[in-house]
Amino acid sequence: MASSGKMSLDQAILRVIASHDVPDQATLLGLLAQEHFNLTQGTLSRRLAKLSVQKREGHYQRVIPQDHPLPPSPLSNRPPICWCCKPAPAWAWPWRSAWTAVPPPA
Repeated sequence: MASSGKMSLDQAILRVIASHDVPDQATLLGLLAQEHFNLTQGTLSRRLAKLSVQKREGHYQRVIPQDHPLPPSPLSNRPPICWCCKPAPAWAWPWRSAWTAVPPPA
């Protein structure tokens, strides 16, 4: 797999299917192997399902269900998670109360 700082497997899959007409999973495995992503067909199949990628009109493409609540967004559009602000358990209620105006339980 690619190291941190490089493209993730999910990003690589989406980029490859957007830039190539991929007729089968064997072809997709080969294209991903050229980018140094070595995985099994089972892993690829699970990732495709997770990413809503299906074979349509003879090639793989991302298919967003009609009842999907939100449009897809790349990870780069999401705000970072700030782990430095996680309170210790003893400070959880005062911290939560200060931010949400919810009093601690009596």
